[in-house]
Amino acid sequence: MKKSPLKKLKESWGEFRSKIDRRTGFLLLAINVILLGAALYLLIFLKQRYPALGCGLVLIFVDLFIVRTFQVSKNRDSEALEREFVQIFAYFAIYIRDGIPVYHALEECLRYASSDMEKKMRNLLEAIDTDKSVAPYIAFSENFPSMEIRQLLISIYRMVDEGGGESYIRQFNVLFDALEANKNKERLEKTDSRLGNLGMFPMADSALVMLLITLGIVQIIGGYVNGI
Repeated sequence: MKKSPLKKLKESWGEFRSKIDRRTGFLLLAINVILLGAALYLLIFLKQRYPALGCGLVLIFVDLFIVRTFQVSKNRDSEALEREFVQIFAYFAIYIRDGIPVYHALEECLRYASSDMEKKMRNLLEAIDTDKSVAPYIAFSENFPSMEIRQLLISIYRMVDEGGGESYIRQFNVLFDALEANKNKERLEKTDSRLGNLGMFPMADSALVMLLITLGIVQIIGGYVNGI
């Protein structure tokens, strides 16, 4: 079932709050309050519309930059977790080809995991101890956005459920090879896209500077005309 936009917004806000400390949060709030207060002061008390608009644009730019930075950080963490999954389950594939049972192969993979991944895998193993259905594997797959990883984990469950038959091991190897190839392809595409996007930043900065200069010139001209 798809999540509602409101639920996604709440989850994103919760993740954002968890990623910043209290001092950073207060700093971001102070920046927003100062810029908003300056815009309202210029507009209401000084009747300076264009400088107020300039402050408003800077406020929007700052907030968009913060949101974008958080989104990039979130995507980077997700991509790193998926890369680690591929690296760890490459060892898992070797273990099951050598005839090691699935549960013990997962235990052996713990030694190659980071602290975060180790915690997730231990939760998986504990859940498998109490629940022999596919549910623990599905719950573990929810740590990753990739549907390919979910399919891979379902194939691991089927290996357990069917007693580790050769056909299920081959199915796992096919799915894992496809996942590994797709992730390598995605990484190369994102690297190319990131390099292309770097060329856009100077243009965006120049456009913002030109906009602020234009607003300043319009304000000066307006003041001169009103003075006449």
